[in-house]
Amino acid sequence: VLAAAISLWVPWTWVYVLSVIVIARQMDVIAELHHQAMHGNLFRRRWLNGWLECFYSLPLFTRVSADSAEHMEHHATYSASNNDHLTWGTGYGLDVKRRSDGAYMLWFLLVGPFCGVLQWYALRDLVLCPHWRQASFRNVMLTFWGLVLLGFGAMGRLDVLLWYWLAP
Repeated sequence: VLAAAISLWVPWTWVYVLSVIVIARQMDVIAELHHQAMHGNLFRRRWLNGWLECFYSLPLFTRVSADSAEHMEHHATYSASNNDHLTWGTGYGLDVKRRSDGAYMLWFLLVGPFCGVLQWYALRDLVLCPHWRQASFRNVMLTFWGLVLLGFGAMGRLDVLLWYWLAP
C-alpha cells in the first residue's frame, strides 16, 4: 500500500517501476504465506490456514484447498536420487538442456522475469487451471474478486487495482 501511495504521490515513471518491483516482491511473500498455509504451518489451529485464505491465497487467484493435494503429492514423490531437482523451472519456461550455459541462466534468472515470460506462464496456468471447473473454487474466487472490483469501482480507482496489483 505504501509503495502504491508513494508512486501515486510522486508520479514519475521510475518511481512507478520501483513500486511495481516492491509490490511484486511482496507478492512473493504472500505466496510464501499461501505455501505455509498449504502445509498447515501458518496457524496453530490448522483450520485457520484455509479459513483466512482471503489474505494470502485469493489475492493470488488460488485457494489453499485447491493446491494442497497436488503440493503434498509433490513432497511425497520428490526424489533427489531420481534427479527431480533438475526439472525445476520447466513450468516457467526453463530449457533444462541449457542449465549449464551461464549466460542463459543469468538471462533466465535476472532478465527473463522482467520481460513478461513468468507472467505469461502464470497467466496461462491461471486460465487453464482445472480448479475453475469446480463450482466451489469458482464461486469463492468470483465472490472475492467481485467484491474487490466493486470496492475499487465504487472508489473510482479501478486503475489502481490494474497498475498496482495486476501489473506487478
